[in-house]
Amino acid sequence: MSSNIDQMIIQKVVIHQVLKRENQHNITPPLYNDTCSELDAESLDALQKRFTKSLGSNSHSMKMEVRNTEAGSVFQYITDFWLSNEDDGKFVQLSKELTKLLAESQTNGRIPGGVVVIVKGIVTEFQKDFIAIIKAEKHDGFNITEEEGRNLLKYFNNLVLSPQQKLQKIGYFVNNAVKGRAIEKKDVDAFVFDSNTSETSLSAHAAYFYDKFLGLGFRTDAEFITNKFYMGTRDFINTCPSLSSESKINLQSDLRNYLEAGNTTVINPNDFIRRTVTDGKIIDEYLKFIDAQNVPLQDTKKYLNLVNKSMKDRRMSFENHIKLSGPSEAFKENIKVEERGEETIITIKGKYINEK
Repeated sequence: MSSNIDQMIIQKVVIHQVLKRENQHNITPPLYNDTCSELDAESLDALQKRFTKSLGSNSHSMKMEVRNTEAGSVFQYITDFWLSNEDDGKFVQLSKELTKLLAESQTNGRIPGGVVVIVKGIVTEFQKDFIAIIKAEKHDGFNITEEEGRNLLKYFNNLVLSPQQKLQKIGYFVNNAVKGRAIEKKDVDAFVFDSNTSETSLSAHAAYFYDKFLGLGFRTDAEFITNKFYMGTRDFINTCPSLSSESKINLQSDLRNYLEAGNTTVINPNDFIRRTVTDGKIIDEYLKFIDAQNVPLQDTKKYLNLVNKSMKDRRMSFENHIKLSGPSEAFKENIKVEERGEETIITIKGKYINEK
């Protein structure tokens, strides 16, 4: 689920900088600001749009599971802040602790430095608190001078206002707990976006960010979600009154091809439906349907163990009680289906043998 990222409001922003590690065994101390940044309306609006594009329901962000809840973890720092009075001083201190943890996580000397943006806000529909952490690699030639605060802010404005500049890595945490009580990991939705990995899942190069730094891991229920995506999408195709019989048959084939594609390791309902359907009404109906099945609208790691059993055979049923079944691979290579008015023309590439 998207945790209604599209309805977020940014309240506070603090900007720091992490530097490339010169010595593998010691961090290069980050450059900190001591106050929240005063962003104009244009910058805030641009940042919110960037969040929506990177993390919203039509994105390639990935919902993750919180793994590290120990003292000194990102989870512990953020939840302690949510249980405090959340004043500016505590938010600045939180942002420094998170920036330091990021610097400590960058143990590989090849990992570049960059600007770190810590964002506090709410998701308006249910007044849920969120904290976001952005790491963006700085432009070549960007230098810190005596006026470091102003330079960081200037760079940040270039970052959010320039369409060519990507937000490189984002961690996003949403608090679903009842106000005032202890916050457990099951109460927190966590998402990760990495602009360097496109749609093929989070790469090993991003592991230091989502694993070592954020303390997140791939969802243990991903196999179950993959199966729910397949079953839910199949049911939608079968029951959608706006689809012709021929379109339904073709979409069922597209669904199998999408899941079996070897060039991606994720599933994403938005990605699937927009690849295969151009009718905006059907796209909206499908996303509403699949969301109601509790299938995340962001990327989910693809596991096919359960799905392969369901996809092993294809079975077509017709209104006159005639049925056609066979292995999915045989359908793909040997069955041609055409719709002509009230008739469905099926061409089978193969010689008749017998009846059973």
